[in-house]
Amino acid sequence: MDSEQLDEYLNGTYIPLDCHFIVARPTESGTVIFTEVYHIRRNQRLQKLNLGEWHHERGPSWTNISFYTRRSDLQGATLNAAVISGAICRITEFRNNKPVQVGGFFGVLWNALRYQLNFTSEFMKPPDGGYGSRGKNGWSGMIGMLVRKEAEVAVGAYVMTQLLLDHVHFVSPMGATKVAVFVRRPGPSFGTTWDTYMAPFSNKLWMAVLCAILGLSFGLTVTLSIGCRIGIEKNDRTTHLSLYDSFIYIFGSVCQQGATSGLLVTSLRVPYNLGGNSSVGHGWTWSWPCRLVFLSASLAAVVLLAAYSATFISFLTVRHSSLPFTTFEGILQDGTFKLGILERSVELSFFDTATETVMQNVYNKLILPALEDAPPDTLAGLQRVCDQPKYGFVVDSTRAYSVLNNLTCDIVALPEAFIPATGTFVVAKHSPYRRLINFK
Repeated sequence: MDSEQLDEYLNGTYIPLDCHFIVARPTESGTVIFTEVYHIRRNQRLQKLNLGEWHHERGPSWTNISFYTRRSDLQGATLNAAVISGAICRITEFRNNKPVQVGGFFGVLWNALRYQLNFTSEFMKPPDGGYGSRGKNGWSGMIGMLVRKEAEVAVGAYVMTQLLLDHVHFVSPMGATKVAVFVRRPGPSFGTTWDTYMAPFSNKLWMAVLCAILGLSFGLTVTLSIGCRIGIEKNDRTTHLSLYDSFIYIFGSVCQQGATSGLLVTSLRVPYNLGGNSSVGHGWTWSWPCRLVFLSASLAAVVLLAAYSATFISFLTVRHSSLPFTTFEGILQDGTFKLGILERSVELSFFDTATETVMQNVYNKLILPALEDAPPDTLAGLQRVCDQPKYGFVVDSTRAYSVLNNLTCDIVALPEAFIPATGTFVVAKHSPYRRLINFK
């Protein structure tokens, strides 16, 4: 069977791109040739590739090229791609009122994929301009186009849900994201209380400082007492320094106060000769072991002061914002906020099909009443957060962060009111191109 006979034999048979279909053709010389056949698209010519052969004397020989490497050239085939202009993927060029070029993060990914696989795109916009959600009449938006086989790929950041998995396929994740609640950032609190002066250090650290002062005070007393016994400390009247006196000296050193000779009691000083005449005027000084104790206290005080000053200044200068709530339960308990969401979005399916009581209450009490006035896109929804103080917007964080520079206020995502997800393209159910896209 030659190549023309193979085309005639398989005429009218569609062999998808991801199907491993091999034809064995014996020749007159006794060699069996194994040919791989497939279609890039339906109703296009049959693609044929010799994989190897077998001979009763030489044995088998087979190609070492992997399955999807052999099929990575789509030869300029046209793929229908659903697209809308949004935050993460935007339409950059129209021709005859039809989109022909896309940009943005996911648009760049799609263009790179198109270049590597050598295909062209026929971009199509859904009539309702949405990402897609399921209603009474079926699916809307780009998801609806995939379900109805009008398009093969939806170019956008879709998060994986069980509801979507029943109707479309996801390609490999292209980035981690989360569906979060965004609210307006509260104004900073500049109030200073007495607690602020103690806040730079923890209670344990303050206790450590106090213990260090007491320890150094005790060390000074012991050092001086031992010095008097072994003869390092010599004076006319031998009196020992009390622990209270040592505490005063060490505390003064920690407070950056010097211990001058005029402040010292006579019994703590070592006489030294002025001008070589012991009978004329005597001065007094601490012995070197006591000086080491004072040096330790002074160095510790310098380090302590520097650390405290830096931390205290940061406490005074950093703006502290206090969110009214951080969780979905907190939003429900507050009762004054409304939650907006894109009406024809995948994010909506996280709530309208939820089985958890909290998520059901969020949908019924906060989202559903405001759904009739849903914003048309992500930018409009986040701008509404700026315009209405008691308004929150539920959206994929990747799309939200891509439009932050276009807002008139600062917004923040609630730290515990989110649903983790991954963003990626979606393809029609049982699409022959899904595994090839994953391979690339």
